Amino acid sequence: MSTDVWTSIWRSPPGAHPARTPAAGRGGLTRQNTCIYTQPMPADASLFETTRCLCLAARRAARAITREFDQALRPCGLRATQFTLLAALRLAGPQAIGALAELLSSDRTTLTRNLAVLERRGWVTFKDDSDDARIRIATVTTRGAHALTAALPAWRATQQRLTAEIGTQTAASLRKLAGGPCVLPCPPAPT
Repeated sequence: MSTDVWTSIWRSPPGAHPARTPAAGRGGLTRQNTCIYTQPMPADASLFETTRCLCLAARRAARAITREFDQALRPCGLRATQFTLLAALRLAGPQAIGALAELLSSDRTTLTRNLAVLERRGWVTFKDDSDDARIRIATVTTRGAHALTAALPAWRATQQRLTAEIGTQTAASLRKLAGGPCVLPCPPAPT
């Protein structure tokens, strides 16, 4: 809601409070004898439709979901983004940073920074591509695979709880908006 500020000036009568407002006797204004009133003004009614913005709703929902996964994965020493990276690399196999960024629809700079954290923890290792030394290939280490396996039950419980809260249809719609299954298509269900 926008506001318009109206200033109303109150002047002390001559001679009032001379110690606190020396200019009052001369009709001057001081901080003590000036009042400012704020009057709320109605916002542009056409802007209220922006409160239903899909972009804002999706970003807020993404932050809320990320917080839930971060909290669940914290005892395992992982954040949601780190878990996702380890899972993507484990599923897709060793990947160049550019290819991994494309798989995850992620910004390459952010991905590089997150992979550096995983590398410091010994969960991911890099090697240069044999054909092009400028390309670095990320691979999950044995230690990273163990961290992923240890975190999987906490991830699974959170996934099931959130899916139950938002409903399977909403979860399916969310995946559809994301472009289908993340990283790789799901294998066919056993018959």
